Amino acid sequence: MSALPISEQERADALALSALLRASLRTLGTWSQGLSLLAVVVGVAWPPPSLAGAGLWALVLLCGLMERYLAFRLALDERLFHQLGHGHMPSLQALDTSLARLRLRQSVLPERLWSDRLRGTRHLLQRHLALVLLQTAAALASLFF
Repeated sequence: MSALPISEQERADALALSALLRASLRTLGTWSQGLSLLAVVVGVAWPPPSLAGAGLWALVLLCGLMERYLAFRLALDERLFHQLGHGHMPSLQALDTSLARLRLRQSVLPERLWSDRLRGTRHLLQRHLALVLLQTAAALASLFF
């Protein structure tokens, strides 16, 4: 990892990814929280008549809890990319050192290329989307049980 400041293109990449994460978290997070709230209301007010229906609503809740964890991770990445994009981090090495000191990253990990950082965050975002889609599918399927 270089102690050099990140390039202008990397700053632009960081700002674009930060904006994508913010928009995604706002949309998907709100949708997932709504589905989780609906699952609680349905479970309390109108208990599902079948075991399959109850299992699907439980899956909606479980997905909602897992979504909150992924949303936290993505929100942290969003803030870090935002800070990188605005030049508030001196270097990637300084960022990794800070994360290691906070025990959010292992200090013995090898260097990560900029492209690997972007790819890792995009994969986390894709897993977040897949989880919200599973949660939505479970909520829709529960209507038939």
